[in-house]
Amino acid sequence: MKKYTFTLAALRKSRQMQEQEQRRELAQIQSRIDQLNETRDQLRASIDKLLDQRDQQLKTGAQPLELRNYLFSYSQMADQLGDLDNQIKQAGQDHEKCRNQLIALMVEIKGLDKLEQKQWAEFQTLEAQAEEAEMNDMVSFRLNPWVGGRTS
Repeated sequence: MKKYTFTLAALRKSRQMQEQEQRRELAQIQSRIDQLNETRDQLRASIDKLLDQRDQQLKTGAQPLELRNYLFSYSQMADQLGDLDNQIKQAGQDHEKCRNQLIALMVEIKGLDKLEQKQWAEFQTLEAQAEEAEMNDMVSFRLNPWVGGRTS
């Protein structure tokens, strides 16, 4: 009986390694998105605090020149917020791309697994047929008197 080997085992192993790498990359991207969102939330809290301080200054009768620092700080924070939003958007696109690649790898691996099952079934069928043919040859050899087999 010959040994069964899956003909595309090396390809499947390679794809499984790629899948693991994609999963790691996806986790890193998600971690980066979470970090950026946390930074954005902190920046928004800082902006809200700055606006509250400005409102308090306005209530106490601050002059326009005194409010200029708030405006400058607010514009810097707004620019940072815009940059963070762009980074989050880019990271989201990277996440989606990585996720789609991971799904494609998973589908390919599933197809290779099904192909292996099909090849295994074919191998078992061929082995059973070969064994049956061998048994038939042995039986026909024993029953054929002209080939030197016994008749009784």
